[in-house]
Amino acid sequence: MQVKQHYYQILGIAPNASMEEIREAYFKLAFLYHPDRNQNDPETYRKMLEINEAYDTLSKPIKRRDYDITIGYQTVLPKFKTGDKLRVRAYTSPFNDHIGVVDQEPVKGNFRYWYMVKFQSNGLASVGRFAEEQLDEVDEMSPVTNEKIQKINEAYNTLTENIQRSAYDIPVGYHATVPRFKRYSKVRVRARASPFNDHIGVVDQEPVKTGYRFWYIVKIFSNGVETDVRLAEEQLVEKGE
Repeated sequence: MQVKQHYYQILGIAPNASMEEIREAYFKLAFLYHPDRNQNDPETYRKMLEINEAYDTLSKPIKRRDYDITIGYQTVLPKFKTGDKLRVRAYTSPFNDHIGVVDQEPVKGNFRYWYMVKFQSNGLASVGRFAEEQLDEVDEMSPVTNEKIQKINEAYNTLTENIQRSAYDIPVGYHATVPRFKRYSKVRVRARASPFNDHIGVVDQEPVKTGYRFWYIVKIFSNGVETDVRLAEEQLVEKGE
């Protein structure tokens, strides 16, 4: 297997990063390089592909194990330490899918680390020996963390979609008080039914408030012709979007 990229460097994490650290790094980078935030930028698009590829490999224990072996990390750094809570992924073992705790420091073999894992069941303690690729970190995202991520995703989805943002801004009063653009702002039209959809223009006058939204006169130059177009705020985005 030929490794083309250093996945840990792409995500900015250490080779022994936990699953939670991998997830947090991915969410942070995905937010920064998401295509919706960086349209018409080939370099950003390429970067996002690298991030997705790295996360797809490092978030899956078996794929991560195979990747680690090729770059030598499994012979240098153990993935788990004493006290870590792990789930067994060894289908021929009676402990398959059981959750236990690493009971001793891992021991390095030729190409892998071995772990002694302690299990508690019905008041009895048992210990099993497993190779690193037979163990998976227990995903114990707290309800608070999970709820926070859901709220962040919900807020991002709402505020990056113009129609949804407009519908949200109305009940909280932002549309009725503060215009999003000012005179001379360079904007892009997002009105699919308009012949000027996706055209870039300049706000030619101060916005006018009517009811629950602001209206703009946008000057658009196309094929040497100058045209003034009246558009609602939710039909406009900043030029870079």
